[in-house]
Amino acid sequence: MEKEIETKCGQCNRMTHQKVLFSKKQVEEDGYFETHLLYMMVQCGGCKTISFLIRASDPTPFSDEPEYEDHNYPVEPDQLNITYNFLREKDQENLPIKLYELYEEVKSTFRTESNIMAGIGLRMLVEAICLQQKIAGRNLQEKINKLHTQGMIATSELPIIDKLRLIGNQSTHQIKSFSTEKLSYALDIVNHILVSIYILPKINRKLKI
Repeated sequence: MEKEIETKCGQCNRMTHQKVLFSKKQVEEDGYFETHLLYMMVQCGGCKTISFLIRASDPTPFSDEPEYEDHNYPVEPDQLNITYNFLREKDQENLPIKLYELYEEVKSTFRTESNIMAGIGLRMLVEAICLQQKIAGRNLQEKINKLHTQGMIATSELPIIDKLRLIGNQSTHQIKSFSTEKLSYALDIVNHILVSIYILPKINRKLKI
């Protein structure tokens, strides 16, 4: 166990050296992702505040020291310094009202770093798109396939979009929290679907040539 690490202190609101009081490692994996989680109780070397820290890392073949991201608790929403690629407000206004409202709720889960609820919310957005487009099916996987057969998503997009279903399933049934980085990528996928189905057609109609 490392005796000291560097991470952000919510009380000092900056990076500080913190003493590791307790740590436990866990590896979570499925068919697509593997995440190494290190759960720690740490104490700031400056203000002496004790907090809970989850350090998530994704081993890569490019480095012996895998990149990681820290989730520090407790943390106030206004202390979060994460930027997500949400739809522009004027683009979001082109969505059907129910999708607009759901997208607003999903944005809130990202901004408060509620990662489990964010994963569930992304899946709900895909379900809502299928519902609004009157896509029927026994389950979400079948509905996603019909989005493809009806020309709403490309063949190359199909396996990527299906990962949203898997993320949502694991968030719901396994209470799994995906890393901020993975959720950010998943949000980009949802945005792409929304832009392709709802926003680009409206822009096309406005381009009178």
